[in-house]
Amino acid sequence: MSELPTTSVKASRKEVAGVCRKICKVIQYLILILIIPPFLNYASIQKEVRELIPEKGSLYDVGWGQKMFKLCEGQGPPTVIFESPGGMTSDVWSLIYPQVAKIARVCVYDRAGLGFSERPLTNATEADGTDAKSNYKNKWFPFTVERMADDLYQLMTVNSQEPQPFILVGAELGALVSQFYAQMFEGSDHHSCTPPVLVDKPGPLASLASSSNRLGMQGGRIFSVDQSLQQVTTINHLESQMAASLSLQSGSEYKFWLQTYVRYLAKEGLETKIREVCDDLLGPVYKSKGSSSWDSYILVSHSYIKVKIDILSILPYKCSLTLRMIKSLPDNISVTVINGNYYDEQMPSYLNKAWAKSEQTLLTKHYPKANHIVINGADKHMLYRNPRAVIDPVSRIIRQYKNRMKTKQQ
Repeated sequence: MSELPTTSVKASRKEVAGVCRKICKVIQYLILILIIPPFLNYASIQKEVRELIPEKGSLYDVGWGQKMFKLCEGQGPPTVIFESPGGMTSDVWSLIYPQVAKIARVCVYDRAGLGFSERPLTNATEADGTDAKSNYKNKWFPFTVERMADDLYQLMTVNSQEPQPFILVGAELGALVSQFYAQMFEGSDHHSCTPPVLVDKPGPLASLASSSNRLGMQGGRIFSVDQSLQQVTTINHLESQMAASLSLQSGSEYKFWLQTYVRYLAKEGLETKIREVCDDLLGPVYKSKGSSSWDSYILVSHSYIKVKIDILSILPYKCSLTLRMIKSLPDNISVTVINGNYYDEQMPSYLNKAWAKSEQTLLTKHYPKANHIVINGADKHMLYRNPRAVIDPVSRIIRQYKNRMKTKQQ
């Protein structure tokens, strides 16, 4: 009689165990269904990317492991760099760059987040790092013209030394990137960089402390005075620290105090002082009694062009507009503007009129000496519908450059 309950208990335990095993198998299958397909899909995508990348193209590291795609053909110098319109990849130049590559070095690339190029990375660490891995946290925001131009600089001159000079050919957004690149990096020569040194020649910031009022003794009463006196006292202190760093020939300390100085000016909105710093960094663009006349050297343990990027990225204005305001395009850089005389059918008429007006403003105000070419019957699709409209002017510029080089050699 006592064996019946024991048998029933064993049977129930077996039944429960069987149900548990079935549930575990179902869970295992669900996990496999949820996990394996995404992994297989990711692996197939990676394989597809490797197979689809053109043989002549490669991925280049532009900082912190961020890879960007670049394809180059032909022999230089010069090197023609094609900048694609917004949202488009380098494929848009497929009918143009092979023809230009017959007479010059040609490079096309995908901007960050497009085509084969990876999205821009954001470094969240606090340390500045080394020159090879500088901290992008304090640089441009992703997907801005400033960041795009900086990526282009890293891609073309730092991680792959393409023969200079560059001929920049940009369409729509690419034209803005080309313009900012020409203004920002004009005069830089990455190939002739020497090891880090401390330059003995000080800039005007070194003498600011000696010419300003000595208000350092009022530090104990700084919170009891009005805002204007607080500003003067703070500025005097920061300028004194920069002057001391120069005297000690400490490049790292000078860079730190210079960045702190610019951040304070930006926070307080002291535009006059900001313009003075911009004059010192970019060179004076107008002659006046207050204009700085010092040579473009700065006491830091980094290249001048890198410090210029670090400082200008702190300014409160959009940096491309700041550059246009205080520094015009150098005279040694020629500009050719190509546009069609057809309106975009996908945009309202008032937007087309505003676009045409902005083109005229660009030509008359910013590039009065530009070579303006109007293509009859062309619109924004001319890159692939009428490629000769771009090939011919670019080829003409290349021939002009080569003729000048031959004349100089003779």
